[in-house]
Amino acid sequence: MAGLVYDPSDSRRVMDALSANLAAARSRLDATRQACARLGVAVAPGGQLSGKAYTAVGALFSQGISPRLTAEIGKLDAIQADLDRYAYADAKVAPLGVLKEDELNIQLTASRIQRDATQRMIDFNRSAAAGMAAIPGVSDALHEVNRRLDLVLDQLERDVNDLEGRVRALQMFESDTRGLFKQQTRTAAPSTARPADSKTKRSSEELLKELTMQFLRGATPAEWIAWAKKQGYSPQDVVDLLKRMTPQERDRFSDLLSAMGTDRYGLASWLFSGAKRGDVDWLHNNFPQLEPGLLNGTDWKKWSGIDLTGRYSPEDINQGDVNDCWWLGTLAAYANTPEGQKWLKDHIHANPNGTYTVTLYIDGKPVKVTVTDYFPEGDNGAAGNGVWNGLGKKDPNWASIFEKARAALPDAGSYDNLTGGWSVVNENFGSGGAMATLTGDRARWVTPRDPFTDWLFPGYQLPDLRKDLTDGRPVTVTTYISDRDDMVDWHQYTITNVSADGTITLRNPWGHDADYSGAFKPEYLHLTFDELSHAGFYINIGAPIR
Repeated sequence: MAGLVYDPSDSRRVMDALSANLAAARSRLDATRQACARLGVAVAPGGQLSGKAYTAVGALFSQGISPRLTAEIGKLDAIQADLDRYAYADAKVAPLGVLKEDELNIQLTASRIQRDATQRMIDFNRSAAAGMAAIPGVSDALHEVNRRLDLVLDQLERDVNDLEGRVRALQMFESDTRGLFKQQTRTAAPSTARPADSKTKRSSEELLKELTMQFLRGATPAEWIAWAKKQGYSPQDVVDLLKRMTPQERDRFSDLLSAMGTDRYGLASWLFSGAKRGDVDWLHNNFPQLEPGLLNGTDWKKWSGIDLTGRYSPEDINQGDVNDCWWLGTLAAYANTPEGQKWLKDHIHANPNGTYTVTLYIDGKPVKVTVTDYFPEGDNGAAGNGVWNGLGKKDPNWASIFEKARAALPDAGSYDNLTGGWSVVNENFGSGGAMATLTGDRARWVTPRDPFTDWLFPGYQLPDLRKDLTDGRPVTVTTYISDRDDMVDWHQYTITNVSADGTITLRNPWGHDADYSGAFKPEYLHLTFDELSHAGFYINIGAPIR
């Protein structure tokens, strides 16, 4: 059943129409009563009219018609009393504007989820800051994050309170006006619930309800697929219904997508996977919430026909404006071995409708993520990862698709949210988490040297690193404060090789011609293990690809 709907304009029209009808009815009844009164005087003994027939007519009016007129006037009085009660209830809710119970409940649920998640983030940051007080800057940074999150939490709390008040006001209005007019009229009372009035609208309405209920029950990528299978929907079925929706219904769907937050990306992936080629563009243009959030200052550009058949190489990684060295450096580590290259190729697929499906892993279980062929564009072409095309611009490549698929996972939802700083509170945002997301196998990490005391830790040395690379394991290193002009601090590098003389080769995911705050940083570094130990905060080692 559809939820309650209140529109102050509709309500005012109802009251005005009832008032006008009551006034007209009273006027006619008053005229009839006056005529009956004159007739009664005329047929009374000694009146102008006499005779048995007139006497009988006079009795009919006095005993039948006159009492009926009185009863009808009483009904008008009762309707007026109901109208007065309706107007009083309306005056309390009208200042809130249009109220739609279903949409309010969606927004309320989403706001509560965001409020509770923000509170958990604040609590986690507070605990993390206490445990990292010895690390320069980290504790202060977490406190600063919490200061901003507190402002967000306050706003979310106000939003929840406002939405709860609107739902209560709507339900109170329905309760106060329930039963009015029913005893006095045969027509239905003004209804706050508006059922759809055609088969097409009912189908669209049913889809909106089902999507809403599924979102409230659970909206992981797997749950969206299970919902579609249970309901018998294909992606194209849903697209066809969306295209038949009225503008108002599409607005409701857009509002629903916004209320879903990052939970909508499981639905987006499923829709993109099975929509017709032209409908993929239609979805992109009409419902931008289905795409991951854009980088600030960028726009979408369509890049079709990305070749996935060639050789994958670490040199394909050229980080753009996204702060995701942890993800791209890890991709480069897998592209560094034949086994890793095959794994990457086996986990990316070009679809006939122009989309791409990437298989990633959540909690060790495979999840297929389908993305469109639209990528962020900046001044240098592709704003995210890309390959230089010889014209001073970057074009997206296979790694750009992996990057977009990672941005489309629910724990990110946008390119801006791929920042490696989130690794402080979410282990999935970091090289170890990236390796688990790519293969389902959790990585291990080691710290060769304490970054604060400069003491060497036993247990992992150059022979161990050489063996890990020989075994085909992806290996990355995250820097701390290196005190080196040629290295980026708090950055992830890919370890690509250990030579016979012990020289370790590191690759910067920025690629060639990398510039950092006006200072050139080389694509490759060649270090001894001792230099690596001084510069590296920790080393991540992934499971070998078989």
